Amino acid sequence: MIGQNDQRAFYRMMVNAECTVIVLDNEAPQTYNAICRDLSATGMAVELDSNVEKGAVVQVKIASTNAQIPSLSAKGKVLRSAQEGETWSIGIEILEMS
Repeated sequence: MIGQNDQRAFYRMMVNAECTVIVLDNEAPQTYNAICRDLSATGMAVELDSNVEKGAVVQVKIASTNAQIPSLSAKGKVLRSAQEGETWSIGIEILEMS
């Protein structure tokens, strides 16, 4: 939700959906199970058990549970990574959707 002090240009939806995060490394892509906590037109926040370095290019896939709604697949860049207890909160800028 956009608050009075929130400078975001796009509304951020709370989704809490299971997703897959694939770190697109030329040598050995790494795949993680994660939870997409929120999503907007230009970015998303995911929570996972491992750190993904700032600047990493990732593919995020969220499977649809409804036949009427297509699954989401987005390529993005990690803008922030912060440890929160035993998990990591990763902020991703969406570069392209497919």
